[in-house]
Amino acid sequence: AKVMRACETPEQRDASVEQGRLRMSASRAIETPEVRRYRLEEDRLRLSASRALENT
Repeated sequence: AKVMRACETPEQRDASVEQGRLRMSASRAIETPEVRRYRLEEDRLRLSASRALENT
């Protein structure tokens, strides 16, 4: 699946990101605050990393 990512359109990527977000929010409903905080921190790092890649 990771190989396919390269030739995806931005729309497709947004859709899969949205799907992942929905799936994650569904699982987050049963998480502890500690786990949620860790997950949010991870998301923030991933976001800033992908944003840095886009800007190059």
